[in-house]
Amino acid sequence: KAGTIGQVFATLNQNVNSGDNLISII
Repeated sequence: KAGTIGQVFATLNQNVNSGDNLISII
């Protein structure tokens, strides 16, 4: 599960590339 979550976050980070989505997730 942890590996899958890590891949999801990595993909989100690349797609966002701005930080807005990261703040929303947190």
